[in-house]
Amino acid sequence: LMSERLKKAWEDAEFHKQLNESLTSNQKALNEQLAAAALKDEEIKDLKEQVRDLMFYLEAQRSVEESESSEEIRNGQIMVQTPAARTRRGRR
Repeated sequence: LMSERLKKAWEDAEFHKQLNESLTSNQKALNEQLAAAALKDEEIKDLKEQVRDLMFYLEAQRSVEESESSEEIRNGQIMVQTPAARTRRGRR
């Protein structure tokens, strides 16, 4: 009677040990899949931004080509000036 209970407890312990190992393995695999999905989501976001930028560029290019002053725009120069240095105001 006592040996049967011990045997049953041992079998239960082995079953739970195997079940725990299986669940741990599944959890690890799911975490890896989740990380891969997050990377793909980031790549998709980046690609969407690139498409948006490209569409903006193509639309601007089309607008320039259709403009009456397209030749002037193409031959023009863009000058970027740095803002004047600000004086610092504050308590001393």
